[in-house]
Amino acid sequence: MSEKILYLTTSFPNALQTGQHFLLDLIKYVSQRYDVVVVTHRCANSLPHEKLNNIEVYRHMILPFGDFGLNTGEGIFANIMRNKALLLLVPFYFLAQCITTLKTIKTNKIRVIHANWILPSGLVAVVVKLLTRANMKILLTMRGSDINSFNDPISTTLKKFILSHVDEATVVSEILKAKVEKLGYAKKVYVIPTGVYTDKFTPNSDKDYKQPRFIYVGSLIESKGVIELVEAIRLSKAQLPNIHLDMVGNGPLKSYIKQQIMDHSMASNISLRGVIPNDQMPDQYNNNDVFILPSHAEGFPVTLAEALSCGLYCITSDIPVFAQLETHADFIKTCKTGSAEALAKAMAEISRQPEFLQQSAKQAREYAIQHLSKETSNATFLDIFKLLLS
Repeated sequence: MSEKILYLTTSFPNALQTGQHFLLDLIKYVSQRYDVVVVTHRCANSLPHEKLNNIEVYRHMILPFGDFGLNTGEGIFANIMRNKALLLLVPFYFLAQCITTLKTIKTNKIRVIHANWILPSGLVAVVVKLLTRANMKILLTMRGSDINSFNDPISTTLKKFILSHVDEATVVSEILKAKVEKLGYAKKVYVIPTGVYTDKFTPNSDKDYKQPRFIYVGSLIESKGVIELVEAIRLSKAQLPNIHLDMVGNGPLKSYIKQQIMDHSMASNISLRGVIPNDQMPDQYNNNDVFILPSHAEGFPVTLAEALSCGLYCITSDIPVFAQLETHADFIKTCKTGSAEALAKAMAEISRQPEFLQQSAKQAREYAIQHLSKETSNATFLDIFKLLLS
């Protein structure tokens, strides 16, 4: 394997976190055909240089004395939206990733850079290529938060500059494709959902759906709509006293949710499950009947793909990526973004339709197999690398 591919990313597990990670899964697959090197942020319990599954990983710091929470939890974009002061650290992050990338290129014959997220990694890839004048190709993958966030004139100009210097581009939804094209990218934009292992996330055929249970999977943060979701459960209690929601995940709103559960006597209605290992998630989905995700913004969340693969009906916000899916499918219901009342109404309606839930389970599963298979998405990336290296 003589061809080397360099992955630039702000999110990558360390040696103690080798469970499923959407990018690690892809890189493992690509590494069967090509040599792979990763440049990423140095997280807790990680080393500056380590090997994961025979993949070389080089990690950089932001500042010698810490990153002040810039790239923890939900990631750079979400953290900046909560604390604008973190913007001051972005130039240091960019510089640190540039330096580490330049050092990595110096010791490795890199043919392709696969930059994940347009900022900062896309900018790093373009700047490094311009500085070194190396004969490298750039593949840029945009996942949602990078395109949806920071649309001021300066950021928009920067995005256009980056897109003008990449060789191929991928996004996770048709909605993001339209946004990238609106930024002036004239080449083909590949739509490749993050994908799910449909042979692992399989439905439970023994459900009766007489008293549907609901599940939320994601970070406990405001932009995921968890505040209105908890309020929707409170509103639903009078009509549906046995309504139950599993909340899988962690985040800064956990203590707020605990307080709401106590204040409104919802201990029997909401269960905080914390972070659950991915290999246990199929059982978690199958213990429930309806997946609920009232996010304020998304690319195409892998949790939605997992839920569909398990045959769960989905209730979501009406942001464009979900609204577009609803026009083609009966297994999803969108509600007004930010409205607890709309969520409560949708949960009440679906709770009265066990036969419809059973029918929609088959449709959801079929859609996941046809459109959201990780095997298909991984193979598409491999085809793009073959094209870039030809």
